[in-house]
Amino acid sequence: MKKRYALLVSGVLLLVLSALVTTKPAPVDWSFDFTLKGKSPLGCKVLFNLLPGYFSDEAITVAALSPYSFIENNHLLQTQPEGGTKSIYLIITEEFSPDSLDAARLLQFAAAGNTVFVSSAWFGNFFADTLNIETDASLWVRDSIMEIKFSNTLRTDTATYRFRTDFQADRYFEDADLLGYFVLARNNSNKATYLYRNWGKGHLFLSCVPVAFTNYYLLQEPYQCFAENVLSCLPPGHVIWDEYYKPKTGLYGNAAETPLRYLLSVEALKWALYVALFALLLFMLFEAKRKQRAIPVVKPLANTTLEFTKTVGMLYLQNGDHKDLALKKINHFLHFLRTKLFIKNMEMNDTAYHMLAEKTGIEYKEIVRLFNGIQLVQANTIIDEEQLIVLSRNIDRFYRQVNG
Repeated sequence: MKKRYALLVSGVLLLVLSALVTTKPAPVDWSFDFTLKGKSPLGCKVLFNLLPGYFSDEAITVAALSPYSFIENNHLLQTQPEGGTKSIYLIITEEFSPDSLDAARLLQFAAAGNTVFVSSAWFGNFFADTLNIETDASLWVRDSIMEIKFSNTLRTDTATYRFRTDFQADRYFEDADLLGYFVLARNNSNKATYLYRNWGKGHLFLSCVPVAFTNYYLLQEPYQCFAENVLSCLPPGHVIWDEYYKPKTGLYGNAAETPLRYLLSVEALKWALYVALFALLLFMLFEAKRKQRAIPVVKPLANTTLEFTKTVGMLYLQNGDHKDLALKKINHFLHFLRTKLFIKNMEMNDTAYHMLAEKTGIEYKEIVRLFNGIQLVQANTIIDEEQLIVLSRNIDRFYRQVNG
């Protein structure tokens, strides 16, 4: 019973604890967000909803890709007709450190007649080096508030806007007056916080107080005027809202869009890729040619007929049967006359000798001597080795003269 009671109490306490945890209000997220859907104090949902009113109710395009990919995919660098609608690339983030590809495309986009607006506490890498800008923070601040006023004499807004320094509102541009920039706003230390300059046919606007565009300030009435006055300096155009360079999404929340783009964004990897491609090209030029396969050595067929003849001849000589060997020699000779000279029946008389001499071009005397030797062999029962040799030489000489 006691055990069951303890389990019941434990279950009730667990339910109570679960209810308390689930009903407890979530803590306020004070981290930088700057996204168009960010409802936290440092998100930009309010600003994104106000943009159509600031820019004549035009539709806002959201760029979730990097500036390089977005501008390339939408062909935004094409030459625009005079008087045509321009575009405004709006980037608000905590740290803007684009690689050389993104920075170059943004500057080309501005030079083509468009506007680039960047509000960031830090600027780095190729973009900052190209524009020769550098931001810093005030080391000696009297309190936790930084005051900012518009310095452009064309503006009628003379109000002073106060921002918390713990939101990085104490940032300013170093030596902006000496670098040829037109200063649009300054803080209470007379440091530039909002700059403008022409770039090619377009314009560049740079702000180092991005917190001024967050929900925390835009939900307070005076600061809506500050954001409106900042954006009113921009020429009219179609707004492109950047969602790529945000602290929690895009570049910083995900990996680079493609492996190749990541390789090109890192200097060491980029040169390694170039070296690999160059080595591959050299290999294709010098080693990738079609190589001739080795031709095997084919040994000529052995003349077995000649070897066979020699073997048979040696057997006859060893046996001493010269007559039989001579008769075979004569029969082969008569077969040659039938097949090569078309003489079917060779009669051994003068008429036949003269006809054979005319047909072969061999002297009559040699033909007579040849056939006399043949008749002598045929008439004798036994012949000696010398007679066999003479007969063989005469027949071989006939072959050579006929075959030329």
